[in-house]
Amino acid sequence: MHDTIAPLVDSVLELSSSQTNLQRIQGWIAHNNDTGRGHVFTNVHLWKHSDHPVWHEIIPEECIRTVDPIERDIACSLYRRLYKFQRIPDFDVIFPTIWVSPVLKDAGAPYGLSSKKTVGTNGTEPADNTLLYESVITCEDDLNHMHEQHYEIDEAATERLVAQYQTAVDGMLPVKVFISTNVNPFDDMTKFRSINELMYDTIDAPQFIHQMMEFFTSSIINKLSRLEAGRWIDPESTWDFRVHADSLSCPEDRNILKNCWTYLSDQSACVLSPDMYEEFIFPYHARLSELFGKVYFHGCEDLTKRAKTIKALPKLNRFHISPWSDARAIIEELGQQYVYEIHVHTANHLLTYTEEEQRKEIKRLVDIAKEYRVNADINLSDIETVVGNPEKLIRWAEIAQSVLQED
Repeated sequence: MHDTIAPLVDSVLELSSSQTNLQRIQGWIAHNNDTGRGHVFTNVHLWKHSDHPVWHEIIPEECIRTVDPIERDIACSLYRRLYKFQRIPDFDVIFPTIWVSPVLKDAGAPYGLSSKKTVGTNGTEPADNTLLYESVITCEDDLNHMHEQHYEIDEAATERLVAQYQTAVDGMLPVKVFISTNVNPFDDMTKFRSINELMYDTIDAPQFIHQMMEFFTSSIINKLSRLEAGRWIDPESTWDFRVHADSLSCPEDRNILKNCWTYLSDQSACVLSPDMYEEFIFPYHARLSELFGKVYFHGCEDLTKRAKTIKALPKLNRFHISPWSDARAIIEELGQQYVYEIHVHTANHLLTYTEEEQRKEIKRLVDIAKEYRVNADINLSDIETVVGNPEKLIRWAEIAQSVLQED
């Protein structure tokens, strides 16, 4: 084992089995299941399993003393987990599992038709996160030439990759294959028919939207069913993100979707009215929800007026309340049977607010949760930069914890 990785592995193993971590895991299990108790947690959300740019501000490059890509991936992942658990005083947990993406067999365009990004005015292609796409689906006939998403795992290559990771950690940490259970059919659709055209379609060709939504929804369902049948699904991969920890609904049969959470969202549809969401999106969300044990509905947009429709989703358990949503109105609409993931406005809290302003806003949200006696976690999330000062995250967590201890 590389001398950079060895002490990290030891620390992660020690902390993941510590009494503090085990208590936090049980706390999150209760938080996610025994709703209506009025338990409030706080959390600084960082992308522990991805090379997000903010980590380059937090963990110095000189800490990663290996150029081997697998060793580097492991070292970065473990450093992030340790930093989050040891330095930031919130309720986060630490798991020892190393996650590896599967190796896929290449079969060309995944749907038989390639999406095409719009070219900018200067002749360059926009960055990936701009999500500007041309309409390659222009009519029903184009849709008929598409096929369900090709997603075939190269089992032999994936097993070799897992073995390489296991060798790198001397078999001391579990290594598992990560399969995403995020489902976003409308977002998928916008990569093949531009959002501008889809907005016209809501008036001019509503049935065409339903045909496309049916295609992408059915493709998602069939893909996940194939992965479940192949025993590729692991519920743990759906916990260590927003949910943090949970128990198995069906412990006698671990690798099934009914043990998993899904991250359900279609944020490209934020421009649709609540009635249009109910007509064009909700029926397909409802079908997808039935596949899983629990649903986390995410939306960085304002979901206040959509909440009355979303609450009818099967298996809904966790509801995202963005800074643009009205937390009080949503909680009044949905009631005590859900967990509320409430987010502060990160740019304000990290870049402009004084500590007193931070405290005031956190207390306002905590007081709402306690007033309605709901389980809620107050989150600082979508952190793009700490402007070179990671201590901002630590201090925010300290302030949030002190607010919880006031009562």
